[in-house]
Amino acid sequence: MLVAVSGTPGTGKTSACDILRSKGRQVRDVAGLAKERKAVSGRSHGELIVDVEKLADCIDDLRCAEPCVILDGHLSHHLRPDLCIVLRCSPKVLSKRLAKRGYSEKKLRDNVEAEAIDLVLMEAMDACPRTFEIDATRKKSPRVAGDIEKIISGKTKDFKPGQVDWSGEVLSWY
Repeated sequence: MLVAVSGTPGTGKTSACDILRSKGRQVRDVAGLAKERKAVSGRSHGELIVDVEKLADCIDDLRCAEPCVILDGHLSHHLRPDLCIVLRCSPKVLSKRLAKRGYSEKKLRDNVEAEAIDLVLMEAMDACPRTFEIDATRKKSPRVAGDIEKIISGKTKDFKPGQVDWSGEVLSWY
């Protein structure tokens, strides 16, 4: 089974996936997989351009490698996963996280707006019928990793999509 852990940059995907990896879970970084499987078509502004169709076509072998392989990355929901978990974060908090990373004003704004309008969640729901979301805004990485484990084990009722709503925050922008 392929499990995508996706979300806007800065929502906590890699931190939670690092914890899952330390507990023995098979976790693969999407960017690393793209390089390994030669599914990178170049760079733009220092970022890899991943050919997601090519990558999705050449990772089917991972479905058989382990009972569960977790794909860590904001493009992972495009890789035809069996299950998708989208991490969410308040745009206000996300903005601070991305500023600390040194994101340009445009890149920061684009990512915060994407989070505010549920972009990754909507894409994930279109791509994968079994999509769930975790509001990671005020959760430490171990708790987020625990929530991911719950979803993988079938305890999904608290993580149905549509429970996270940033509209109140967005309205305060105007």
